[in-house]
Amino acid sequence: MRVVTVFRSRLRPGVEAAYAEVAAHMSRLVRTMDGFIDEQFYLSPQGERVTVVRFRDAESQRAWSENPEHLAAQRRGRHEFYDWYDISVANETYTHVFESTASARPDVAGTWQDGHREGDVVHDRELAVRGFARGDLYDAVRPHYPEDALTHLVRAFGLNASSHALDLGAGTGIFTRQLLAHVGRITAVDPSTSMRATFAAQTPGVPVLEGSDTAIPLADASVDAVFAAQAFHWFDAPRALPEIRRVLVPGGGLGLIWNERDTDEAWIRHLNRAMLWDERQPYDASVDVGAIVAAGPFDEVEKSIFRHEDLLTHNQ
Repeated sequence: MRVVTVFRSRLRPGVEAAYAEVAAHMSRLVRTMDGFIDEQFYLSPQGERVTVVRFRDAESQRAWSENPEHLAAQRRGRHEFYDWYDISVANETYTHVFESTASARPDVAGTWQDGHREGDVVHDRELAVRGFARGDLYDAVRPHYPEDALTHLVRAFGLNASSHALDLGAGTGIFTRQLLAHVGRITAVDPSTSMRATFAAQTPGVPVLEGSDTAIPLADASVDAVFAAQAFHWFDAPRALPEIRRVLVPGGGLGLIWNERDTDEAWIRHLNRAMLWDERQPYDASVDVGAIVAAGPFDEVEKSIFRHEDLLTHNQ
């Protein structure tokens, strides 16, 4: 399956010329990589620069992500160019409608590529670029998680008031706020600026740090459990699982939780069809996540299902 890398950033003032030189070099370099398909550039109305690169498969994308010259350019970017940035990886089933003016940067030939008008569809990860940019909206409409599921996870990991938990990919803090009743201390990590801002406003007293599944800003063996609620499908599992294991104390647990639509209900099936959910859902719910986790540095993998309801208003 083809794989897409989405790189979003906003530049610091006065670095455009130096950035353009490095960006053009990276464009030339990625085009030499085995499995490279194409690259597209966009500039959002909010000034976010978006680069979308398609690869033939996960292996070729991983080779690019681990390329030493590419990694060196990323390090330089973090120190010199970016006010903030976000790197995401997804399969090619994800699409996004860009509303764009001119392209974010010149292509290799030095000409400007036209941005897409509304209605044009490009390969991208929709929630990463648009949905995650509106943390307030996300927080208002996303469902909570079944309390029975939290109780199950807390008991399975032996957590209590003295425990320290990490909510990785914490988003706006929906899961974090439910978890607060069960553990003494929580640290949240999320790569999205908007999500972290909403988290801080809605979840006072809980630190939320910039980081990602493959770059957790915590010390080794510093947390008793790691949770990823509605987030693990965005992770680069082969790289993320060892990083998660690094921050866990010996014997610590990893809890993954999703809210799924109950397709036993006829109206849910009708809704899915109306939304083209089977074509545009952000992940494949049939994937055996347990096998993926078991292939990493974890064992005793278990799966449980808990039913619950979440009520929304008509406006939501």
